[in-house]
Amino acid sequence: MINDSEIILRKTEVSDLEFFFVFQLDNEANYLAAFTSKDPTDKNSLSSEVHKILDDRTINMQAIIVDKIIAGSVAKFEMEGEAGITYWIDKKHWGKRCCDNST
Repeated sequence: MINDSEIILRKTEVSDLEFFFVFQLDNEANYLAAFTSKDPTDKNSLSSEVHKILDDRTINMQAIIVDKIIAGSVAKFEMEGEAGITYWIDKKHWGKRCCDNST
């Protein structure tokens, strides 16, 4: 449970790529993801893709920060005139619940 954790969203920065690259190396996470790289071990490909995303004004990509550590990303995008949401959570945070004050 991460009830006492500080969770914030902030605009994605190029330096966040190092974290995103490590996240995408997990085979199970890649299998479950809607959008993946052809070769998850190709850091240059990820870098190129993230730079395109950061330059695209129709995409709002945010880093998810838990206790000052990058825990994932979330992005709003448009596809064929429809809004969509995509996210990637570091596997270390899978299954954790937030903001549940019940005992």
